[in-house]
Amino acid sequence: MAPDYSYAASSTIKAEEQLDYKAGSKLNLTAGGSYERYNSIPRSADLDEPVNPNGNIQGSYSGTDSYYRPGGLAAQFYAISYATGGGFFQAQYAPAKQLSLTLAARYDHNSRYGSSFTPRLALVYKPHEATTVKLLYGSAYLAPSPSDSYAQSGSFTTADSGRTYHSSFLHLPNPNLKPTRSYNFELNIRQYITDNFSVTADGYYTISDDLHDYENDNQSTHLYNNTYNGIPVNYIEVFINEGRRKTYGGSLQFNLKNKIGSVFLNSYTSLSYIDGKINDPKTAGLTSHYNSQLPFISPFIFHIGTDMQAGKITFSPRLLLMGRQNLPGVRDTLGSAIRLQTISGYALLNMSVRYAFSKRFSVFVNVSNALNQQYRSVGYGMDLTKKDTELFYGQPEDPIRVAGGLNFHF
Repeated sequence: MAPDYSYAASSTIKAEEQLDYKAGSKLNLTAGGSYERYNSIPRSADLDEPVNPNGNIQGSYSGTDSYYRPGGLAAQFYAISYATGGGFFQAQYAPAKQLSLTLAARYDHNSRYGSSFTPRLALVYKPHEATTVKLLYGSAYLAPSPSDSYAQSGSFTTADSGRTYHSSFLHLPNPNLKPTRSYNFELNIRQYITDNFSVTADGYYTISDDLHDYENDNQSTHLYNNTYNGIPVNYIEVFINEGRRKTYGGSLQFNLKNKIGSVFLNSYTSLSYIDGKINDPKTAGLTSHYNSQLPFISPFIFHIGTDMQAGKITFSPRLLLMGRQNLPGVRDTLGSAIRLQTISGYALLNMSVRYAFSKRFSVFVNVSNALNQQYRSVGYGMDLTKKDTELFYGQPEDPIRVAGGLNFHF
């Protein structure tokens, strides 16, 4: 066991401007633009020594120093300079007191991965004071960070004291990685039963394209052909844009405000559901086409909590009930469906209490995992069928944690 080091650096210059114009009592217009300039050295592979940022950025790959190469194998650093410019426009129109429409769009151009156009539409309708209906459509993109596009990992070995080197596995940069794009539809309805009691129902459907996933360079980008800087490599992995994710779900929430004696309570409870599938549209109709469940989720989650205020004391307990959690490992293949392994859910109680001595001075205590539950969450690479796993059968999480402090407003 020896220490390793990594190096990364980034600087940004940004300018932006926004203009608002009230075109009338029913129409508001907003427009603007921005420009950003980036200079970045993405995170390096593991290095033998820390990099001196005041000199030339250089270093050697961890574990490569040898008899014929006492300084080790020189590491590759990538200096990236790029710019992003964009503009947006939004119009809000209220033709009637009960109806409001929003139409917006944004255009961006990035010198690394090209252009993006993202429209948005919203409709808010109030048939009467107690009911609000929202219908929303939005699109977005998640740009690949320099670390995503230029990530490096892996190791090198030598069998002849440093005359030559070899690697069994490397994860190497893909500078052609594109953004992930999403398209979201949402319906939200809130109904007040009384002035202090409301019910909110929400449903959504999201499509995400060009997901970022690991792939064999020989079967995708063909950037390296089993060679990196003249060094043979058995297997080279890269990030690529592959696959489509469809996510759908909803939630039902109840909110109640009431008073018991001198105690005021603002309480809520909610149940949420999420599901979906991941597939690759390019293999549709082929025997190799599969639909996979969503990893890193719990389809059912239940929340309940309240904020209680009595004089100068505020007390807020929160209970979270998490259903079974999907691991990223494959459990079974049935027809065209890939079912994932799962681990148990958990119950988590968090609490906070605050005492205000005056309007300016108060003290507080926050307690996470108040029942000191031994619970686990999902992590990468976990496989329940692997007997001697180094990745646990679920990621152990924090025990009870208590933090406190004071607030003083000048």
